[in-house]
Amino acid sequence: MRLLLFSLVLGLNFSTVWAGNGTSGGGNIYGDQLNPWFLQNTPTVSYCVEIDPDFSDLPRSRVLEVVGESIEFWKKTFREYRGINFSQDSFEFDVKLGTQSFQYKDTCDGKEDLKFQMGFLTQEQQVLLPNHRQLLGIAYRTSYDSAQLRGKGFIYVAPERGPSRPVKPLMHPRPWSHGLNRPLLFTLQHELGHIFGLQDDHYGSVGLMDAKLVERVTERSNVRDMNKVNAIISSYPFGCNMKLESHGAYSFLTSESEKGKWVLVEVLSRNGRIQIMHDKKLWGEIELSFDRAVSTNDVSAISVYLTRAQRVFRNLPREAYNQHLEIYHNSEYELRDQQLKLVSGEVKKFNMEFDRNCTALGFPDV
Repeated sequence: MRLLLFSLVLGLNFSTVWAGNGTSGGGNIYGDQLNPWFLQNTPTVSYCVEIDPDFSDLPRSRVLEVVGESIEFWKKTFREYRGINFSQDSFEFDVKLGTQSFQYKDTCDGKEDLKFQMGFLTQEQQVLLPNHRQLLGIAYRTSYDSAQLRGKGFIYVAPERGPSRPVKPLMHPRPWSHGLNRPLLFTLQHELGHIFGLQDDHYGSVGLMDAKLVERVTERSNVRDMNKVNAIISSYPFGCNMKLESHGAYSFLTSESEKGKWVLVEVLSRNGRIQIMHDKKLWGEIELSFDRAVSTNDVSAISVYLTRAQRVFRNLPREAYNQHLEIYHNSEYELRDQQLKLVSGEVKKFNMEFDRNCTALGFPDV
């Protein structure tokens, strides 16, 4: 018998449009433009939120709540990611992200580190972003201190209505206001990812940093489904983070020659336990052992570019400067010698692979 594995998230009908790039300004692509805005030497980040009346039907309190949830998601992700330290070929240095205390300011006075502009751009910003009518969201770096490795800028999220509503025929009438506001949460998480140094993934399909994620989650045909998705399964910016509480929602189907259908009643949890039901009866359990996880493909997820002007890292060798140093990975994993325990008492072994979006690729014959 062969089991096929499909991610529920992959069932969405996605189209191809552009949502805006990552960070901009304050550098160039060959230098520090890709750097995270805030490293561990920045203990506090101040932020404020301004909301245009055309932004959405949400009360201000709810918008602030979603902004706070998106910030806490990244702090938790960086805190629980195992691969924080990275050794270069000839030296080591630690770079920790998400360690800051994010402090909310009631008013925006220009002194804040990060400004959330919900539904509006200034005239000056519109000149800087001539394609702004096509933007659903963008993280824009307005300045960067190359000595302290600290940035400053704003996150823009487009309005649901009014003259600045994006010119996108597939956009849902109220993507931010609808349901549990998941599209807004995912959009803010995506843009904050740029602030922490992650770039758009032009090769993925369901990950948080997918270059087209914001368009996808705001499309008319997808918003309802997005509001059914548990926030924890929305994103795996570093592949399968083995310490996250969940690793996705999957359904198990038998081959066409088999009668009946396997229905997954639990998502992969911290302990890697899955229960599989058949005809409303428990058929077997899988307990994934992440201790046997083998990384099969590592690519750079976040890098930092240092010049001699920097004052954050000391006693670095000459080769540490004027190049992009990888500090976070995006990994694919294979879990070997896993066990499928049937109710009958029979135990079957198998290997399971996860791609960089933490989508399980399938089982061998069991």
